[in-house]
Amino acid sequence: TNPPPSKFKEFNEVVKGCERFEGLFNLYRTNDTLYAEIKGGVLDQPILSPIAIARGMASAGQPLNFGDEWILVFHREGDKIQVIRRNIHYQAPAGTPLEKAVKQNYTDSILMALPIISLNGSNPVIDFSQIYFSDFANLRMGQLDRNRTSWHKIKTFANNIELEVEATFMAPQMSSRMAAMGDDGVADGRGVTLVIHYSLAKLPETGYKPRLADNRVGHFISASKDFGSTDPDSTFVRQINRWRLEKADPKAKLSPPKKQLVWWVEDTVPHEYRPYVQDGILEWNKAFEKIGFRDAIGVRWQNERDDFDPEDINYCAFRWITTSQTYAMSGLRANPLTGEMI
Repeated sequence: TNPPPSKFKEFNEVVKGCERFEGLFNLYRTNDTLYAEIKGGVLDQPILSPIAIARGMASAGQPLNFGDEWILVFHREGDKIQVIRRNIHYQAPAGTPLEKAVKQNYTDSILMALPIISLNGSNPVIDFSQIYFSDFANLRMGQLDRNRTSWHKIKTFANNIELEVEATFMAPQMSSRMAAMGDDGVADGRGVTLVIHYSLAKLPETGYKPRLADNRVGHFISASKDFGSTDPDSTFVRQINRWRLEKADPKAKLSPPKKQLVWWVEDTVPHEYRPYVQDGILEWNKAFEKIGFRDAIGVRWQNERDDFDPEDINYCAFRWITTSQTYAMSGLRANPLTGEMI
């Protein structure tokens, strides 16, 4: 007897003629459709998902989930893949009644459930445009017009993928309201167009030792509420955001790091300020020498041969923005489970 027909489309037919990108997810693009093959090592695993504005609205480089990096999980439920945002802000000691109580009271959020289109072996294939050609970044700027939305860039690596969507929103009321607050850089509220950068990345390797924050010193932190805490002053676990720096020579009083922290300076910095930008970044090496690291920070200058995006989490980038407001900000990304800066 013949086997029953598959409920899914045949994989080779689905990806026939597609542009292929191999990496953490294997991606297959045809026009605006971007098929994503979810490998076994990715399914049900925590995936870090930073989001930023890459272009537009006088906000280039603006992180959209700064200080609250999303942990996503892709989970198969029947014939669908659920996109789940993990609730990481509550915890209790493993194996205790309190842990059971936390799990009963605080659940993850299922953001989407996408149909499985095909299977490559046992790897499910879904359409990423169903995720990213929507207001997945939760900008709340009005209705996104799919006809005026397209893939701007697609890059894949072994441990992360970097996606950019040129998205257009129909938001005249939002544009006028924002214009009243200042220059939003929008030409016409009937077409609020910006490029949104989405990253999907494996969590850093284990072995990093978190450091708890002290209220007397200011730090960016990653925090969660521990219901098993015995601290009489607070139930919050506050882990500072810091780099994983290790000495190349552990016995040396002053040693270069195993991996230098390289800051790439974007070519948007005006020429007359470039020497001072470089000197200002390298000035921090004096502080790292106090804890035994020589040349902990390096500076590289972007040129026309460098094909990278400042939002790509493989890079630390210093960038210049043109806006009517005067300010400086950090766009740091950290593992919210440990505080390790990425």
